[in-house]
Amino acid sequence: SRFKDVRFVLVAGDSQRVEAQAKYLAERLFNGVGSERYQVEQLTKSRSRFTLFKLGPCLLSNHGMGCASMSIALHELFLMCQTAQVIKLITVLRFGTCGGIGVSAGTICITNRALDPMFQDFIELKVCMRLVKRPCVIDMATVGTLERLCKQYPNYEELGEYQVSVGATIATNDFYEEQGRTNGAICEHTLEDKMRFLDRARELGVINMEMECN
Repeated sequence: SRFKDVRFVLVAGDSQRVEAQAKYLAERLFNGVGSERYQVEQLTKSRSRFTLFKLGPCLLSNHGMGCASMSIALHELFLMCQTAQVIKLITVLRFGTCGGIGVSAGTICITNRALDPMFQDFIELKVCMRLVKRPCVIDMATVGTLERLCKQYPNYEELGEYQVSVGATIATNDFYEEQGRTNGAICEHTLEDKMRFLDRARELGVINMEMECN
């Protein structure tokens, strides 16, 4: 199977971002390898839902927006790896945009804890009339490796305030209300409620917020 050697799964929300990342890997990491395993090729017949690329041990896919869409994509990717009888551990990395909390715009945020808007480190699923809680576990060795690689980047110190920050990430099921925004079509909380929420998040070491990390 062409997927049996998969060791890394890289996912992002947008299909164009995933394709750009695949091309970047081909040009910067696998340039000159000269094998079909390292050619940028769209493996799905349609781009209407998800796109899929594979370069050597790296599998890349988009997952759409939000945890629900992310869950579908990950189920399909892991089922594919199971069918291919991948027996080694797979490192899953999600990259994309987020809203910073207490960090400068442009900062690279690396997640070391995944929380929900109630600051709980698990995700709740309603399965056949049962409430199932799945823990959000992050490999700290991978976090350390990512931070080290970022800081080894040429001219890193010149980035100033736009550097790397490691901390907790909040994943919400909504872009407006669950993130405390006051500019949505429905808003039943006040600006003071929003600031209390963000202040508490900062106290708990939260550095950013998005919709997929847990």
